[in-house]
Amino acid sequence: MTPPTHPSSSSFILLVEDNPQLLRVMTELLEFEGYATRSASGGIDALALLDATPRQPLLIVSDIMMDDMNGCEFLQRLRTGHAWPTTPLIFVTGKPMAEGICPGFDFLPDGYIEKPFNLTDFMAVIRAVVGNAPNTSDQT
Repeated sequence: MTPPTHPSSSSFILLVEDNPQLLRVMTELLEFEGYATRSASGGIDALALLDATPRQPLLIVSDIMMDDMNGCEFLQRLRTGHAWPTTPLIFVTGKPMAEGICPGFDFLPDGYIEKPFNLTDFMAVIRAVVGNAPNTSDQT
């Protein structure tokens, strides 16, 4: 069976995850669903990749708990001066939603997936946020 091709396949989903096993699972699932992906092992690498990328990502999926910078700080820096500040961002984390997302920060993610998650729920959140994302296929 041939995987579906996403209409905005000229862009990509950036995965920011320091767990290699989880990164592999998310990458394989998204690519099977027809999305191009790129990855970074932490927030610093992701910001550098975004600054060097000529096309806006379709979406960023980021862990919150990372070694080099937490996801909330990554989101804050993304929204306040780095390349592609309007890119939708989803957090994937083991932190319970009841504890609040990024308390004390000015920005919230566009979506949230709590670990452990099932693959159907993961893709449902991805599709919901991507469906609300601005069309970036004409941007360079």
